[in-house]
This record gives sequence, structure tokens and C-alpha cells, in this order.
Amino acid sequence: MSETLTVALGWIAFGGGHFVLSHGRIREGLRRRLGPNGFNGIYSLVAISAFSFLVTSYFHHRHAGLPLWDLRTSVWAVRLVEILMLFSFFLMVGSLFTPSPLAMDPRGRYEPRGLLRITRHPFTMGSALLGLSHCIPNGYGSDLAFFGGLAAFSVAGAFHQDARKRREGGTERQGFFEQTSVLPFAAILGGRQLLRIGELPWIAGAAGIVAALVIRWHHSRWFGIPIA
Repeated sequence: MSETLTVALGWIAFGGGHFVLSHGRIREGLRRRLGPNGFNGIYSLVAISAFSFLVTSYFHHRHAGLPLWDLRTSVWAVRLVEILMLFSFFLMVGSLFTPSPLAMDPRGRYEPRGLLRITRHPFTMGSALLGLSHCIPNGYGSDLAFFGGLAAFSVAGAFHQDARKRREGGTERQGFFEQTSVLPFAAILGGRQLLRIGELPWIAGAAGIVAALVIRWHHSRWFGIPIA
């Protein structure tokens, strides 16, 4: 089995398990039979097992497979990734302090505020950006399967979550979808939303930027992957 296919199968196992178990009818049916704790246990076991296989497969086969490009020593490519990673971590960490009505455990009203004006899925779009940015310097098959898979899984997860919420109906919910977007800044550029700088979670976002800088500094030592 090729290195690229092995990594791709890891994403199929992880993503498939996630989407199947989180499907409305399947999820509710299992929760009735197993109880909330039993369902959460099965869900966690499947997710952890598949994710462990995925990560282990990639680190065993990184920079393998068909070489389409290799820009790991390109200064401009690395600097571009660094800039994108700062925004990625700003979104992901900031999302933890942004109440969202679309979360598995809804914490906010259907009112666009803060990061939700930029994207209604700040965490998943941050992780998608993380994956896409790493495809810039890493052009081997296994790299593209891993990081491209992360981007695809994140975007698919956002639309899957939207579909689940849309089925619930409601005027307020529909208005929220019309005023926001999945892709960052799409609603703002489309004139359906305004960017209000004062509403952004700057403290949490700054913590995310610091985290990105720390990871960049220790990248070679922690991940065994030297970069320019």
C-alpha cells in the first residue's frame, strides 16, 4: 500500500467515523440505546483510535509519495505559511471565547458578533487554513493527503454542521445563515455583514498568535521537521 493511500485511509476512517456517528438519526438512536455516557464513550474510542492511526501513519510516511513540489527551503513560501498560521491560530483560539449557536453545545444566540462576522465556523476554518497553508511548502503525496485532508475534513464538517442546523428550521436561524458565511470574510465582502474590530476577542486571539509563534520556534524539535 502506498504511503499516500495509507494517510488517506486514515482520514477516511477518522472522518467517516465522525460523520456517521454525528448523523442525526444514528446519533439519537445510539444515545437512546447506550445512554449519553455510553455514546460519548463509543464516539471517543472511535475518534481517538482513528486519529492515532492517522497521525502515526503521517509521521511514519511524511515527505513520501509522488513529489509534486518541495518549497520547504523557500523563504517566501515559509513566510507565507507563518502569516497564515498567525491568522489560523487567532481564529481557533478566539473561537473558544466566542459563543456560537452552531456548536454541539450551543452557547450563543443566532446573532452575528465578533469572529462570527468573519466566519460562522471560526475554529473549523482556522484548522482548514492550517491544513491549506501547510500544503504550500509540502508537495509530496503523503503531505498533501494529510494536510489537504485536514482542510477537506474541516470544510466538510462546517457544511455538515450547517445542514444539521438548517433542518431544525426557524426564522432566527435562517437569518443568521443569510448574514454570515462559512468562508472567512465572504459575507463581509458580499455586503451582508460588517467587520466590527471592537467585538473581536483580542486577548484570546493574541494568545493564539503567541501559541503560533512558540510552535514555529520549536517546530523542528517538536515535530522533527526542519523548516527554513
